[in-house]
Amino acid sequence: MASCLMKKSRNYIDDNLYSPNSSTRDRVKKEVKKLQMLKSHVVVPYHVLSSTTNYRETLDVIEARQYRSHGLIHVTDAYFETVMKMEQIRVDCLTMEEYGRHGEDLIENAQRKLLSSGDLLKSMDDIFVASSSEEKELMSEMYQEMVCRYLNMGTKQFLKDLRRQQDIQKTAAHRHNIMMRQKKKEKKDAKVALEVMRADCSPGRVTSHRKLMGIIAQFGDTILETYTKSELHSLCDAYGVPFTASTKKGDLCKLLAHSVNSNNGMPFPINLAARLKVVSVGDGERVKIRILSAAAQL
Repeated sequence: MASCLMKKSRNYIDDNLYSPNSSTRDRVKKEVKKLQMLKSHVVVPYHVLSSTTNYRETLDVIEARQYRSHGLIHVTDAYFETVMKMEQIRVDCLTMEEYGRHGEDLIENAQRKLLSSGDLLKSMDDIFVASSSEEKELMSEMYQEMVCRYLNMGTKQFLKDLRRQQDIQKTAAHRHNIMMRQKKKEKKDAKVALEVMRADCSPGRVTSHRKLMGIIAQFGDTILETYTKSELHSLCDAYGVPFTASTKKGDLCKLLAHSVNSNNGMPFPINLAARLKVVSVGDGERVKIRILSAAAQL
């Protein structure tokens, strides 16, 4: 983080050092002052820090990853601890729970918490020991830059993780839908058609009965949901399962599955065929009829 601030100040100084604009030159002076403050209060040579730091392992890792140009800098323990506090607040603010709570205001809320953190502000005061109003103003600017840069880095990673999680959820939901469609197709293919059962000439339609027992054992009573309600009524008639017109389909399936497993064949195979019955007669010109199962006629 300190290296980013120093690089930004150096770039501004290099680009605007000879600017004819007075306000730009004043800004150059401020950037020079920031560089001096960072070098005086934050940056520490390795040979000095190696004998005083409380985080020797971290120091050794950074030193081991130095390039030939030694572009990585070492900072004081106080500055390192401040950045770790900032990281903890950032991690606490950029979560799925916080995203669900704040939505599009997530980043603004995290920035507000970081900028208003009394603990972080006190740590910055202790690091820079600003004595003049100018130094305090520059310290405040650097802190705001630190927060914005650090939050931007964390936000990019959070958005990346969020997209990955959403993709995983979509993929999982898609796979679930595919599996459900496959199971539905398997049940439909395994279903014993009512026409096949009606054409069964075995005693007590035992062949069809065994097929029903097999698919119920394989898929459970939910396999019976592949039949229409009128087909279930016919099957209930064949197995002597009492029902009413208002009996729900799920209840019919459970009752029928229990009866299938409790019998060695269809107790009333003749009832599997639909029957016609006149329920009302018109004025001599029209006759109204409907198909009724045996149980519904009782």
